[in-house]
Amino acid sequence: MSVSLDRLLSHHRGELSDAEAEALRQRLASDPALRADAARVASMADGLAETAAPSFGPYFSDRVMARLRTPPEADPVVAFGDALRRLFVRVALASAVVVAGFAIAAERDDDFYGGSFVEAALGLPPAAAETFIAFEAETLVPLQAQ
Repeated sequence: MSVSLDRLLSHHRGELSDAEAEALRQRLASDPALRADAARVASMADGLAETAAPSFGPYFSDRVMARLRTPPEADPVVAFGDALRRLFVRVALASAVVVAGFAIAAERDDDFYGGSFVEAALGLPPAAAETFIAFEAETLVPLQAQ
């Protein structure tokens, strides 16, 4: 009669009763093949014990299941992404309205906004050929006369 690997593993873990453990020890003493099997089972059990994952603490499975039951919108990362998307849409819409307002105002009243939409948007003073000629006449011509 052979001994099962489960029984050898139970012996290695110390889970057998005293009488069962004594009977198995006597069999191990008399059977070299069984001793080799027991050594192999002990080696595998010890190797598995060394590589066992740490415990995740109490109620780990309950926490995982609760998280799986929550809708994706309740996930903080997804909620943050949705909030950024909504904020971007609002900012983009407000920016478009402001740019359109500047464009309309620049088209209606060139003198008030400096003559062009770009100048109005950047806050630049109006510049044209007439202002350059006037500037040159005021500053450069008197220097040449001296």
